[in-house]
Amino acid sequence: MCGITDRSRWVHVAIPFLLLAFVLTFLIVYSRILEASDTSGFFALNSLASSQLIADIAIIVTYFGSELILIPFAGLLYMLSKTNKLETAFVVVFVVVVSDIVLFPLKTGYVRPRPSHVLNGVIPLGVDNESSFPSGHTARAFAVATLVSVRMGRKYVPLLALAIGVALSRIIIGVHFPSDVVGGAFLGIFIGLVSHEYGPRVYRYAVPRFFPGRRIP
Repeated sequence: MCGITDRSRWVHVAIPFLLLAFVLTFLIVYSRILEASDTSGFFALNSLASSQLIADIAIIVTYFGSELILIPFAGLLYMLSKTNKLETAFVVVFVVVVSDIVLFPLKTGYVRPRPSHVLNGVIPLGVDNESSFPSGHTARAFAVATLVSVRMGRKYVPLLALAIGVALSRIIIGVHFPSDVVGGAFLGIFIGLVSHEYGPRVYRYAVPRFFPGRRIP
């Protein structure tokens, strides 16, 4: 019980700091004070796409930030979970949906051009025309990885390494600047922790209304 209490305490402490980190990242992007470093970092990673092997790996890994992978992943966790199987699947779908809801106004309210739209010499392995900041794939990957790691324990912490891979892949394939994925990571971890706190409450509220008579443990 003490471990659960300690975990809840640090989650509550971390949430405002993550939100502040995201806001600071946005201000750095908006003010363009680190634009030169952002551009050089982009080209350093995007140049790796000249290797066919790295390019192929990046194209595969980047899909782990997509709803097409993350929603079915909830079904996999349903099968792997020993207790609260439906709740676990529900909160994973919940965090993906919340991520998309949060990303929509952010990407429409501030439109940052993609690297290929403003830079010459980009190796474009991906095509996307919506705002570059923040990286949606990175945000979703970190949101799910954070939620599952906190909820299900240390054996799922390697999912955070996969989320880092998603972030790097977005730069390698030429669709995001480094600051886009940094902002996406802060936002994703923030959403993941908030969903860990409130997702089960939404589950307990919604399930009896959609499935009358279903017993919630």
